[in-house]
Parts: sequence; C-alpha cells; structure tokens
Amino acid sequence: MGQYPRQLTLRNGRKVKVRPINPSDRDLLLHFSFNLPEMERVLLRDDITNTEVIHSPGWDPAAGDTFSLLALEGETVAGLARLQRCPFPWNRHMGNIRVTVSPEFRKMGLARILMGEIFSAALSSGIEKVIAEVVVEQQDARKALTRLGFKEDTVLAGHHIDPGGRKHDVLLMSSDLSLLWERWRQYYESVSGTWLMED
Repeated sequence: MGQYPRQLTLRNGRKVKVRPINPSDRDLLLHFSFNLPEMERVLLRDDITNTEVIHSPGWDPAAGDTFSLLALEGETVAGLARLQRCPFPWNRHMGNIRVTVSPEFRKMGLARILMGEIFSAALSSGIEKVIAEVVVEQQDARKALTRLGFKEDTVLAGHHIDPGGRKHDVLLMSSDLSLLWERWRQYYESVSGTWLMED
C-alpha cells in the first residue's frame, strides 16, 4: 500500500484524501463513529466507539493481515474500509470486508471508491475470496454489495447481538476477488469520462 496517500474526487467534485489508518487516528475514528446514526452504530461489526476495540491487535495498522483505509476531508473522516484476512489455515484465502461511510458523504461514490482501493491492495496478498457479513436490516448495504458483484450465500439466524442485547440475523455475501476487481475496473472505465477519480 505504498502508493498512499492519494487524493480522489467524488461525483459531486468534493475531494478526499485516502490513506492507511495509523495509530494517531484513534480520536478521529471515535468522532466518526459517534456521528453515525444510532441504529447503524449498534449494527457495526466492530464497535469503534469502544477504545478497547480500536486498540486491539486487529486494528494494528502494522498487522500484515489487515488492509485498512481512511477517506478524509481535511480532518473529518468521510469513510472507512477494512479487509481482514481470515485467521485459520483452511480459510486464509478469504478476507472479510467492511465499509462504513459518513452520512454526509453518501451517494457520492465513496463506498465504491474505497472498495476498489481495498480490492486493488489485496490482489497480490493471496486473498482469493471476499466475504461480507451484513445485518439483514441494512438494505442499502445489501444493494450496494449486490451491485458490486457479491452474491447472497446464506442467512445466519441471530448471529449479531447489538449493545442492547437484541439479536439480528446476518446475511453472508461473497465473491471472488478477481471478479470483484474486474467488475469495479469496468465500472470505473465506464464513468471515467465524467468522473475524475484521481487528480
């Protein structure tokens, strides 16, 4: 991921800087998470309002099994994307992706940009299959993943417990990384005449 930071232009002309997470970003991530709608916060796979989670080994920017990117406008976090390799020998060829975008920056193509950046970074990592776990209530996330090429595999009943103790079903979606990258690349090329991705 040595090509970062990169300045990228969203559909409406706003510019964001995309770069890997670093240890000094803890407060930025906390501020970002507390500005998400409450229902979205409780459905996050990683509770980034909890400083213990942010300081855990899985969020270590030096960890070789995690690709983590921030999109920033100035000092404001616009979005966050992470691809974490599965930990066991039998599933090391798989990675779990999570993308969260601030409400202020939605419908500008930012989630798609962040996914493309993550896919590109992971191509040489040995990850072959990307999985996404989505709480079934998150209809917008399901639609976005489907547009990118993810397929719905199965529903895990009561798989997610939110901070209030309520259980939610989780939809498991997946696709091959090579297919996701090719579909993203084709999309980028189809809009490159009107959407300047990079300065």
